[in-house]
Amino acid sequence: MQGMETRERALIGLVIISIIIATGSILFSFMEGINIFDAFYWTITVLTTVGFGDIVPTTPQAKMLYIALVVSGIAFYGYFVTSIITSISESKLKNILAAYLPGIYMPRKLRNHTIIIGWNRFSEAAYEELENSGRNPVVIVEDEEKARMLSRGGVRVMYGDPADENILKEAGIDGCSSIIITDVNTEKKLIYILKVRKLRGDVPVIVLSRKREMRDIYKQAGATRIVDAYDIVGRLLAGSVFEPLASEALYDMAESSKNLDITEARVGVEATIEELERRGFKARIILVERNNERIYTPPYSFRLKPGDKAVLVGQANDIARDLRMLSGGS
Repeated sequence: MQGMETRERALIGLVIISIIIATGSILFSFMEGINIFDAFYWTITVLTTVGFGDIVPTTPQAKMLYIALVVSGIAFYGYFVTSIITSISESKLKNILAAYLPGIYMPRKLRNHTIIIGWNRFSEAAYEELENSGRNPVVIVEDEEKARMLSRGGVRVMYGDPADENILKEAGIDGCSSIIITDVNTEKKLIYILKVRKLRGDVPVIVLSRKREMRDIYKQAGATRIVDAYDIVGRLLAGSVFEPLASEALYDMAESSKNLDITEARVGVEATIEELERRGFKARIILVERNNERIYTPPYSFRLKPGDKAVLVGQANDIARDLRMLSGGS
């Protein structure tokens, strides 16, 4: 019984209590010759141990029923109430209450979405990019005021401790396609990685790192990929000095809503790049991965095969059609 979900506990308890109340009301009415409403009122006062004394049993049968309700009915009622309270953790209770308060998002069984743990400028940029790509990101933050502020801005956000397994489950960890951890606290990031790995060993976990010495530790904890924020930004800054146009193009490609877009796709057709272009393929394939071997800037004569991974750059308006063609769709 202890492992049951809260809703199942509530339903079972509600059924038992309803049966006890209905049975007690009918029997009290029959044994004491009172109307059903007074019998119902009497049953409730017995179960809740209020006992005003305005109605008392006068027949032996009613006295036995009274004793039975006191002994068994109160026990069932008390078990029902306490089991509900103890089965709800503090963080889960916060989210249950949040469902009735404005400004907090409650997920509804999302699939193939991305969970973002923590909120900062990096999280904001990642959320916008994922949203533009149709990935339905969900953010988890510990600060209630921040959660309300983000929700008012249209962000799918949950309020709770990301280290709480119940919160991760509520955010849809079972069905998500990836998890991004951007929290600035090093210790918390390690805890989040370990918690995620406890629940799912296969999901990609991308960690934002600001300390090079932590890369190997994050990897050992279970991170799939480490993104060094300062390293990437520093290279873009330097590139803006002596290669401003190239840096601008890179920045453009990093935002799916801009003119250029860079994306990754799994190939579902067998064809040369030249054959694809004759069919109207407009993007440029800059990298193909096959059997862990990478081919950079493959020539037009290169034959793609189903199962290959390809990185392509193209106009944002054309990329969706190119991806369908590359995957074998219409």
